[in-house]
Amino acid sequence: MLVGLALGVFTLAAPVLQADTTFAVDPGLRLELRNRSGDITVRTWDRNEVRVETGRWRRSPIVIERTSGAVRIGTTSWPRDEDDTDLWLTVPASMSLELSGSESDVTVDGSRGEINVDLSEGDVYIRGGSGRVSVRTNDGGITVGDAQGIVRLFSMDGDIIVEHASGDIEVETTDGTIELRDVMATTVRATTVDGDIWFDGELAQRGEYSLETHDGDITVYVPEESDARVRLALYDGDFSSDFSITFPSWPRGRRAEFTLGGGSADLQIETFDGDIQLLMRRR
Repeated sequence: MLVGLALGVFTLAAPVLQADTTFAVDPGLRLELRNRSGDITVRTWDRNEVRVETGRWRRSPIVIERTSGAVRIGTTSWPRDEDDTDLWLTVPASMSLELSGSESDVTVDGSRGEINVDLSEGDVYIRGGSGRVSVRTNDGGITVGDAQGIVRLFSMDGDIIVEHASGDIEVETTDGTIELRDVMATTVRATTVDGDIWFDGELAQRGEYSLETHDGDITVYVPEESDARVRLALYDGDFSSDFSITFPSWPRGRRAEFTLGGGSADLQIETFDGDIQLLMRRR
């Protein structure tokens, strides 16, 4: 049900038992969604339309505004309407997404556009994304798969998982583990203060890779034929490897350097309190 159609602004009337509306869009527009509280789920299709659904009775309206560059969707609240509002959107696969919320879990599935997620609290799951995928959550985990391009992920408190991704990857969490699975990146920077790091991927020619944790183990799987200059910093822990590596002794400060193959890529691995394993990737 739509009311108040004027100047490109749609208001889904309240109270309603269930809101479900579909409208045509230019797929080149950007979709901007802010949900005060409640989960956000975005799916894709091959239509040049956006569908918005919410499955609960709500006193507060949902406002949809179309401008020359974006479609803006937002939830508002009456003073005593504090309940969550879960939103389901279906959008063109190529549409760029900007999603934000105060207390929201976000799921995006099948996107081929740029994605930006900014949350105060909530978990994020993304499959897809191209060009740029950026996620920030102060309290929650992040999982990103099949992304291509520039990937920037940050959590104050939560684990981060990246799988089947390519391009330029930077991930950071203060309290959580980091897992990078089957990545084909030219640049990787993974940093955590309190957590383990697990890397499984290819090392590109002249690629740059930095894996750092203060309190945790680091496990790295790379192909047997890797070309990399490896720099280790290990203060309170052990180092082990499948590769035939020789260096005379651990110098002061527990730092060491060696070369795999021709040494084209740069691989830096550092932990203050934890073990480092450099293993062969067998697949």
